Amino acid sequence: MEPAGPAVQHRQFGVVCMKGDHIKQDERIYGATLLDVTPTILTLFGLPVGEDMDGRVLVQAFENPPQITRIPSWEAELGECGMHPADLRMDPAAAQAVLQQFVALGYIQPLSEDQEKAVATAVREQQYNLARSYMDSRRYTEALTIFAELAEKNPDEARFMQHLAQCYLALGKRAEAKDLLQKLLVLKPKPRPQPKQEPDQEAAEGAKEAQPAAEHGIAAEAVAADEAAQAEARSPQPEGDSPAADSPASLSRALGRFAHGHHSI
Repeated sequence: MEPAGPAVQHRQFGVVCMKGDHIKQDERIYGATLLDVTPTILTLFGLPVGEDMDGRVLVQAFENPPQITRIPSWEAELGECGMHPADLRMDPAAAQAVLQQFVALGYIQPLSEDQEKAVATAVREQQYNLARSYMDSRRYTEALTIFAELAEKNPDEARFMQHLAQCYLALGKRAEAKDLLQKLLVLKPKPRPQPKQEPDQEAAEGAKEAQPAAEHGIAAEAVAADEAAQAEARSPQPEGDSPAADSPASLSRALGRFAHGHHSI
């Protein structure tokens, strides 16, 4: 589960459908993300797109390319912003109750007493989600820039390094991907806070903890996969069929196995 909520479970696949005048019929739209919805709707209504928006207009959905106008930001524009009148806004007590419900469901972390830390966590997770959206739309260069900064500021977060390695691999930078994979294999993940449990659940968890843990805090499967890949590279292979240890296929398998072993990080 992601620290700020189970975002991955809600991101894997999506559907976008468009209907109306000047929209292509029976056509597919490739590479669309949630970030593209707002710029596209603004263009459909003849309104400018904010230059501070991360998405793009889905021009491939139109029969004729639409005219796209831009402004620096909608945040600086005067006028009605669509917010409810003060008498219709949610009561703070009700809002707090909703937040506590989201915490209980596991969608968000409990609010920290350190507000500055809470803000930093929110910004970090927003950047992480943005980079994941870039990866989903195969914009690996943009995603790499964000993941590199996140990995530098949070060297003990395996997920940032894992996705950074995947970006390197997608961009053909196998040496950088291999270097990160080696670091991941010896990285000891941060301990996660455990939720309060009932007595019978505590007993079950105690039995699980009695089982041998993977050395250095990493999944044994990932270590075995890396050792197997290295052994495979050292063993004699028929000419023309030698899978190098840093080949895209080998690195992809190792990264995939590592991700499987750390799916809850």
